[in-house]
Amino acid sequence: MVYNSRFDTYVDVPEGHTFSDGDKINLVGSSSSDEQNLPLETGTDDGPLVLAPSCSEPDKRLFTVQQPLYELPPIPLDIKADIEGTALGEVSSRTKNRIVSWITAHLLTIDWYPGKFYEPAAKALVLKYPVLRDTIGTGYIHQEFMEICKVDFERKLLGFINGHGQRLFSILKTSRTAQKIFSEVQKAIADSEGDAKKYCFAVGVLQLLPHLVKEEAFYLRGPDSYPCIVMNDKPHTATNVCATFENMKVEAIDVISGFATVMEIYWVMNIEYSKKNKNTFAVLEHFCGLKSKPLKPVTLRAIALLEKAN
Repeated sequence: MVYNSRFDTYVDVPEGHTFSDGDKINLVGSSSSDEQNLPLETGTDDGPLVLAPSCSEPDKRLFTVQQPLYELPPIPLDIKADIEGTALGEVSSRTKNRIVSWITAHLLTIDWYPGKFYEPAAKALVLKYPVLRDTIGTGYIHQEFMEICKVDFERKLLGFINGHGQRLFSILKTSRTAQKIFSEVQKAIADSEGDAKKYCFAVGVLQLLPHLVKEEAFYLRGPDSYPCIVMNDKPHTATNVCATFENMKVEAIDVISGFATVMEIYWVMNIEYSKKNKNTFAVLEHFCGLKSKPLKPVTLRAIALLEKAN
């Protein structure tokens, strides 16, 4: 069945219908189908890779575990041509969108609810085409950070934003140094609705937090000699967001994800924090469960203010 936007529902595929990228489809299985009769083949050098969820290495045989299996199909020639010879971090947005569409379409032929296959599919892609690591959010930076810190920083960051963001706004609404940024953030929030409003609020927290420790959000103003974010517009409206450091470029889905990657780069590559934002990072270390150095008075004061009951 294919989604009909006019009637806001899925309908039978009309005769002669031509599918295009972006079409929403709903696969309806036959009541007589038997999953155990579906052919499964072992992988070869040129054939599909087989991965089970939570497995990090490809195998040349089918796994005997009870977890669902995923076979990476032969890559389309246009995608293969685009990524071969491309350097790490330089895969174009067009190619990545094409990859996502291809994999999504394939997953929907396997299961109506393919969420459990996303991770093994991404790992299979990275293992066969290492140039895709980190450009699709499954690369070594995040994995190494998790190994080192045992902390899901982006999840912790969102927890901080949800738990202390309103308190930060109430503290800084009368701040002279934060007045310009605060007004811009408030306008962006007021002009948005639904999830966009929540996103503007979250980005606003990252813009305003440095002012609590007498800094500015230089990590949002790349390029810079330190890890930072480079984007094509203002933080709340940017559509292309990258975490960068020297020759490394990691594309992110939004500013929150990009900032999390910036923090991960600092830790994985053991880089001393930029002096322009070291107090801001120290505050986030405290709230996000990262081991930190002894805190300065300005940082301790900021933490106390944020933790104070409203």
